Amino acid sequence: MDMPIASEWPPVVSSMTDLPITDPRCINESCTAFYAALNASQTAIPYDSLDSHSHWMVWCFMATISVFALAHAYQVFRDRSDHLRNCQNRPLLPQKILALVRYVSYSHISGSLPRSLGLPLNGTLILLLALIIFVTTLTFGVRPYYREHYGYGSPPLAIQTGFMSLACVPVLIALAGKANIITLLTGISHEKLNIVHRFVAWVSFSLAWCHTIPFFWISYTDGGYENVKIRFFMGSGGTTEWGGVPPLINLFLLCILSLPIIRYRIYESFYYSHIVLSISYLGLLFWHAGNILDSWAYLWATLALWLASWTARALWYTQPTNIKNKWLVSSSTAIFELTVQMTRIEMLAPRGFQFSPAQHCFLRFPSISYTDSHPFTIVSAPVPSTRGFHGREYQQTLVFLARSHEGFTKKLANYYASHPNQEVQAWIEGPYGGICRPIERVYDTLILVAGGTGITACLPWLEYVTSKAENIRCLDVVLIWVMREREHAAWAEPTLEMVATRTRTPVLVKTRFFVTSAPAIVEAPEADEENPKTELPGRDSDLQSAGHPIQLAAGRPYIGALIEEEIMEGKNFVFGCGPEGMRSDIANACSKAQKRVMRGEIQEVALHLEALGW
Repeated sequence: MDMPIASEWPPVVSSMTDLPITDPRCINESCTAFYAALNASQTAIPYDSLDSHSHWMVWCFMATISVFALAHAYQVFRDRSDHLRNCQNRPLLPQKILALVRYVSYSHISGSLPRSLGLPLNGTLILLLALIIFVTTLTFGVRPYYREHYGYGSPPLAIQTGFMSLACVPVLIALAGKANIITLLTGISHEKLNIVHRFVAWVSFSLAWCHTIPFFWISYTDGGYENVKIRFFMGSGGTTEWGGVPPLINLFLLCILSLPIIRYRIYESFYYSHIVLSISYLGLLFWHAGNILDSWAYLWATLALWLASWTARALWYTQPTNIKNKWLVSSSTAIFELTVQMTRIEMLAPRGFQFSPAQHCFLRFPSISYTDSHPFTIVSAPVPSTRGFHGREYQQTLVFLARSHEGFTKKLANYYASHPNQEVQAWIEGPYGGICRPIERVYDTLILVAGGTGITACLPWLEYVTSKAENIRCLDVVLIWVMREREHAAWAEPTLEMVATRTRTPVLVKTRFFVTSAPAIVEAPEADEENPKTELPGRDSDLQSAGHPIQLAAGRPYIGALIEEEIMEGKNFVFGCGPEGMRSDIANACSKAQKRVMRGEIQEVALHLEALGW
């Protein structure tokens, strides 16, 4: 049987409408096959559903914050109900389980590389790794990543990760603020949240790349390099694609400049550039997102959190503009030189100013530098609120120690050199940080470990605990201080002399000081009956001027062995502040001590670390 033969090949199509989908000219909705394939693709993967992954990100962040908020609320409740109960010195099952958790979470990876990367304790690291696993699963666990043709719609992988990156932005701002809602809910201070803030920024940056690359790839596979140029660099058709490049560059600069190795070297330049880049980044995101689906909802939430943080700082934490205070009244401040590189700042606190031991404030001296605001730990301890004649509340004197480096602290030292014994006016913002727990009423032993200027965070706790004559559980305080020069003992002399003169306190104080540059060891005399466990250092020519035994040793000690030696039965709280390497040793020592809790030898070992910077 003969087959009919077509008069010409390929067959002539009267219009673009009837082109088959395989025809390279069938690339828009004028082609019926293309239109049908587009509808099929959108039905299978609706564009309006591609922001759902960002909702899971929000739920993840909210769930994490809720867990820490509940843990904080429970801890506050336990502290209020259990304080002063000198019950058994042996741990119960819940405390052993807690010790197991702390054994893992307190440990730290030591070494130069982890230090340069600013790796946190393993507990925080595990939490961050869990977030990485969650985000990676959410990103790559759902297929397909691409549609069959770019014309059918944007790649699902690109849209999903773009919205996931946007979902990180409100959390970034919430974690960054000195006054923020996460600190309010969880009790974790802003400087400790900073490591999570930087990590979430890198997560957002990674998601932004996962959002960007699919657009380049699908453009290239659909039409080669020429198609990439058309979509990204030519005419108004590529505005959306091109508009994503500036915020991506902005976010990269925010992340890379925040690396510890860069941030510490150029901190003041980093600080101002970080503010400018953050503001421009938010503005560029508004432009790039274009209010597609619920993209602007994340950005409006970001703006609301940002404004709330700045409002709280301006109207509550900044004392000259505090709504309870008389406005624009600065604090009288005296500056003294303790040693060549250490300056003592004494400031009259505003009336009603309340703080906890080891909290810090940001000080601004308009006559020195109006734009600079620098954090300093309050070295003095809080005193009970008292009122004098006419019911007026006494103003407490706040003491700060400032070691001269570069930037603002150098300006401060130079100002004192040219204006000795001259009073200066200062603005104070704070207090921030510290420990939101009544340590002196909950724990039996307080071990303070300081390295260098980290003593500024330990001295207020020493002064505060020893000032309590009653309603106190903590009866043993150990102060370990590793200093470079023997003369640095002068930094702590006023506080130590004050502690030595207190006769009503039931607290026994033991001090152990190590001078890393000293050539010899000074043995500690034996304690007498009047001062059984108090050991105070002095300067070279006046070591025993206070009449108390001194324990001063040369060389760098093994912190882990010292802490293990000082941990006693009952509940122990270890407070450490110093360089990164020392904090790592303290954390690992407290992690190791959890084995003693699990064996039932001691009841509890808790840890709190303060950094010299962040």
